[in-house]
Amino acid sequence: VFYFTAPVIAITGASSYTDAALVFFTLASFYLLLVWRDTGDVRYLPFAGLLAGFCYAIKFPGIFTVLAAVLFVVCVKPRKVWIAAAGAAAAMAPWLIRNAVLTRNPFAPLMNSVFRNPWFHVVTETDLSRGLASLHQVKPWQVPWELAFGDRLTGIYGPLLFALPLGILAVRKPAGRLCLAAALILAIPWYSNTGARFLMPSLVMASLALGMALPKRLAVAAIVVQAVVCIPPLLDAWLPSYQFRLREFPLRAALRIEPEDAYLSREVKEYSVARMVERHTPAGSRIFSLLPVADAYLSRAVTMTWASAEGDRMQDAVLTAALYPNDWFFDWKASWSPQPLRALRFRMPASFHGE
Repeated sequence: VFYFTAPVIAITGASSYTDAALVFFTLASFYLLLVWRDTGDVRYLPFAGLLAGFCYAIKFPGIFTVLAAVLFVVCVKPRKVWIAAAGAAAAMAPWLIRNAVLTRNPFAPLMNSVFRNPWFHVVTETDLSRGLASLHQVKPWQVPWELAFGDRLTGIYGPLLFALPLGILAVRKPAGRLCLAAALILAIPWYSNTGARFLMPSLVMASLALGMALPKRLAVAAIVVQAVVCIPPLLDAWLPSYQFRLREFPLRAALRIEPEDAYLSREVKEYSVARMVERHTPAGSRIFSLLPVADAYLSRAVTMTWASAEGDRMQDAVLTAALYPNDWFFDWKASWSPQPLRALRFRMPASFHGE
């Protein structure tokens, strides 16, 4: 109930994000591992590994579901770990192979400093990683409030978040220790991206531990408070309207009484941009964009500024033309005797702050 009433989870599950799918398959893998442990039937193990590996196929942080699954098997029956690992590899391999073939980096678009390639700039990855991992203006001691109600970490979970530390009391039970360990492992990706939705898999495990720790009447009371406080009309009364959360139930749009095009045009500004691009470009066009577009509603290939080395170069060219007056342009010329060359390297004699 905590999971389904949390505002950030409601909007994430109703959007084109994949985090809710990650939570589902994490829980499915966790369940099959428990069935395998309790029944001893090894047939459950490859499927548990397959589901864990599929979490990686859903999004990169899913690798921590694989890690948790492997550790679980190691703790129960170490000799069987290869079965779970093989199942996980079967789901992960297509993406790893595809990335390696296309970009020479099996973990693209990350780890480009290790797997050097011409399709992604290391400096862009570094800048993006630094920005995503930053708390920006949020102090560490403010994080609980921001995750519960503040929205400066892009999403809120509601008041029951403050009770999660009580889940440590579940450490007295084997199942509680298992859930707490899983919650800690699955929380690791949040440190590389501080958006609230990156805590969703960890929160599910932590809430299970909390459910074990609270007396039944107190648990029911906590759920009632959480559910009532997180009703969108009540949140509207005292929280900013621009928060990343649901603000209405669009029944007319859901039943197609209001046409899809009309609803999306009113609610999603990127949708109107996508429609404009569709109208004014021929089929098969490639589009360069400085801002995100609604790719789900666009049949053109879109190159974003930060998503590839090609996008970086296009942005540099546009900004050079936009920012520098004409009298700042200059040419450098060089000449040498004709000779066969495989490549050219231009080396600066000293560093420059604008590199």
